[in-house]
This record gives sequence, structure tokens and C-alpha cells, in this order.
Amino acid sequence: MIFFNDRRAIDGRFRLPRAAGIKSVMYGENGGFMQRKQLWTKISGGLMSLFVLVNIISCGNIHHDDTGTVTSGWVSKESGTTEDLRGIACKGNTWMAVGLGEDVIVSTNNGDTWMKKKKDTKKWLCDVVYNGTAWVASGAGYTVTASQDDGKTWTEKTTIGESTEQNCKGVACKGNTWIAVGTSGVILVSTDNGANWNNKNKVNYHIREGVAYNDSTWIAVGQDGSVIASTDNGEKWTTKSSGTTDYLLGVACNGTTWVAVGDKGTVIVSTDNGKTWTTKSSGTGKKLFSVACKGTTWVAVGENGIVIVSTDNGNTWATKPSGTENDLYGVACNGTAWIAAGKHGTVIVSTDTALRQ
Repeated sequence: MIFFNDRRAIDGRFRLPRAAGIKSVMYGENGGFMQRKQLWTKISGGLMSLFVLVNIISCGNIHHDDTGTVTSGWVSKESGTTEDLRGIACKGNTWMAVGLGEDVIVSTNNGDTWMKKKKDTKKWLCDVVYNGTAWVASGAGYTVTASQDDGKTWTEKTTIGESTEQNCKGVACKGNTWIAVGTSGVILVSTDNGANWNNKNKVNYHIREGVAYNDSTWIAVGQDGSVIASTDNGEKWTTKSSGTTDYLLGVACNGTTWVAVGDKGTVIVSTDNGKTWTTKSSGTGKKLFSVACKGTTWVAVGENGIVIVSTDNGNTWATKPSGTENDLYGVACNGTAWIAAGKHGTVIVSTDTALRQ
């Protein structure tokens, strides 16, 4: 930022008059700066004496949050809560994040502003999805709850657990079929929009953290690198060799390409619909909690605000500055925006273009 009284626009940019003490001023594309040093310079001319604040800049494009904080591709948004946000999902430009508090938060303008919605249950929620007609969230006490009015009211669908120590960690939906996974290896399946549930776990008792589906296959991941798959809407599950014993915390798919993430920066990729898996270098040793995709672009988030991005369908990954050091527990994309949510109510937003820079 440069302050002076003689502004001369040339090619859409302001230039300083030549003056003693100023040899050059560098501009970033679209006004973007990466690193800044401040230099006060006195300009004398006739009876006028001005002071100029010059930002000496090095390179690259950045984005600023509402307070002017440099976040390099991500913008921090005020969520209205300080409770941890554990899961996030979207339908068009409407977004919902759930977590440890008594409220969920909702944005109807693509993540720009957020409002609290009181949920009917006081149990914390760990994950949320939108199934085309309702928001479906899972959480403590094997809870699965649903809202058809963007979080204004909720209907609890199952509470088969007597203790909050037993939890549903992840949930996914495909039409009328809902599947929730969690502690003690639980795999809860409903084929009637959550009216009735059955535990279909006949594989092992590994804790399961995440579940996702494509047109033909459901995959759940969890403890000790566990990967299990079902091709009959959760009736039967088979164990797949993941190639890792690290704890897997999140999974997502794009067609027949699947990506799972977890402890120690673990990233594993399957390009044959979950049959075989290959470990990829993530470039980080930090825990990764969640992953999402848009086409061949993938984003994973995790510990201490880590964000890694792949633009070649999960083959290679690069770290991107997020502007926060808070843990990020969930990430999703609606086609135009990526939003991540996490510790202490953290919400950050990025555009697809910004992620590719």
C-alpha cells in the first residue's frame, strides 16, 4: 500500500513520482503480495513535504481475510462459534457445519456469513452430509439425526447406543440408503431414509472413522489402516489391503478413484474402485482428518491448519498455506468454493482458482 497525494493511474495502476530515496517499487499481480517490508521515505518538493509508506514486495498472489490478514488462497470467516466444528457439507451455495456445541452453523451465501441453528439433540455431532432431501448428521451415542429445513428442526433417527462413549464417526447417503460407521466397528445401515437401522458389522471391530460411496461401492476406513468395501448397499463387507497400518480418518471418491487420508500425513489412492491401494507422498507428517475432491483436484486438511492439494487425481500433492494453525477437521467443495472447518469454530474459504495458484 502506497500513500501519496499525486496519484497517476497508468495502465490501471498507480505510480509514484520519482523522488530521492525511492529507486523502485514492485507490484504483484492483482495487487497480490507474499512478503512485505515497510520503508518510510520522505519526498520533498517546493513547499510540500510528504511521507510515503512503501511496501517492498517479493512475489505471488495472496488473498486477504476480512481483517486484512494474508492467507494465500484461503479467507478466514467469522463462524459465530468457538466450539470445535467436526464436519461440513453443502447443497449448492448453502453450507452446514456440525460439531461439539449445541448448535450447527449454516451459511446460505457460499460461506461468506454464518448463522447458528439450535439442534434438538445436545449430543455432539461428528459428520454431516446432504442426501438430496435432508441434512443427515452422525455423532455421540450412535446418534443419526436429520433436518429437512436447513437446520431449523431436527429429527433423531437412531439412538441405539446407551453411552456417549460409543459414537458414529462418519455418515454417507445414497438415496434412501444411509450408512453410519463408528466405534466398536459399528456399521449401521438404513434402507428407508433412517426409519429403521441394522448393525451390519461382520468383518472386525476396528474403529471406523469415515465412509463414502460412488455409483456402485461403499468404502469405510479406520483403525490400523482398515479399508472395507460393500457393493450391495452395506449388506456384506469385504476387507481390502490398504498397504498401511496407519490410522485412516477420511475417505472420498471421484468415479472409480478413491483417496483415503490419516495419521502421519498418510495418503493412499485407489484407481480401480477400491480393489487395490497405493501409498502416495503427501509432503507432510501431520495428521490428515478429511479429504474432498472436485474432478481431478483433491484437497486434504488436518493438524495445525495443514492443507495439501493434488491437481492430478491424487498422484502428487503440494502444501498450501491456510492462514490458520488450528486443526481442520472437515473439508468440502460445491464446485465453486472449498470450505474447511475445524478447531475453535475455525472456518476458511477458498476458490478453485486460488487453490491452483
